[in-house]
Amino acid sequence: MSQIFQSYPVIAKTINFKKPTTARLVVEISVSSLVYDRNKALDYSKSNVEEYWILDIENELLEVYLIPSKTGYKEKRIYSKAENLEIFGTKLYLTKFFK
Repeated sequence: MSQIFQSYPVIAKTINFKKPTTARLVVEISVSSLVYDRNKALDYSKSNVEEYWILDIENELLEVYLIPSKTGYKEKRIYSKAENLEIFGTKLYLTKFFK
């Protein structure tokens, strides 16, 4: 049990700690762990995570992995900070991520 919940035993007993089995989107913010984050792509793909993003802070890029399969993502796109993209019907301005 985490130290936070040791102080609150009633909360610890009522919260369900089940982990999700998949997600529509996972985002990693990579400051010093770019290689490690790229290596996680296969695990996320095998778990059928629809999109996996790595926000590469040092190079000011967004790597987007799409179309999961058991052998890895079928597509990879790279966006610069000058570009915009849409996710779940919302437009994202990447310049706002790299200030």
